[in-house]
Amino acid sequence: MGGKQMWAAAFLVAAVAMGCREEPENVQAAPQEPRFMEDTGTSRATPEPPAPAPATATATAPETASAPATASAPATASASKRAPAPATARAPATASPPAATPAPAPATASAPPTVPAVPQQGATGDERFVVWMQPRSSYRVGQQGEVDVVLLPRVEYHCNEKYPMKFTLDAAPAGVSYPQTVVRKDAMTVAPERATAKVPFVASEPGVKRISGKLAFSVCTETQCVVETRTVAAGVSVQ
Repeated sequence: MGGKQMWAAAFLVAAVAMGCREEPENVQAAPQEPRFMEDTGTSRATPEPPAPAPATATATAPETASAPATASAPATASASKRAPAPATARAPATASPPAATPAPAPATASAPPTVPAVPQQGATGDERFVVWMQPRSSYRVGQQGEVDVVLLPRVEYHCNEKYPMKFTLDAAPAGVSYPQTVVRKDAMTVAPERATAKVPFVASEPGVKRISGKLAFSVCTETQCVVETRTVAAGVSVQ
């Protein structure tokens, strides 16, 4: 085989080898100029197979070191951990005063019969005092009633509160009984200006009944005291 044919065959083999090699799209192999080798007698150019293109090393950028995480500022204390604001002191609610309920009017007690301050018929006395018996307007059969024996000092005299006054009843008339025949001072009302004894009795039948008795008492001035006894009587109407 001649020298030219050998060169052509070698070039074809190199071309086939180069076609089968995948080269990067952007890298093209530079054509090699044929070298000529000296040979004895005949100078033949022996084509040198093209050197494979160095693989383009894609330089991988060094991995950027991630910046250290920025230390976050200490979290602001949450509202729940914050120091609570001092509570504003609220003024205590003013309790509305309860509606004034009008107090019920006290029951009017039946006033006892007023004993007249002036002597009644049958009164006895002198310039120093007067004594009389004061009956009520009417009484009921079987019910206890009372008559008042009154002592009223005159002028500069006053009742002697230290004297043991008493009223002693006479014998009871028919149809009348006495729960007690003597009314003593502790059962009487005695004041300097007046003394009153309440004498109880019970009538068993209707009609006018005469109640009588003696009052023992004492009246005084600034310089002297006198002791007296007076008999008084009054008719009572029983229905």
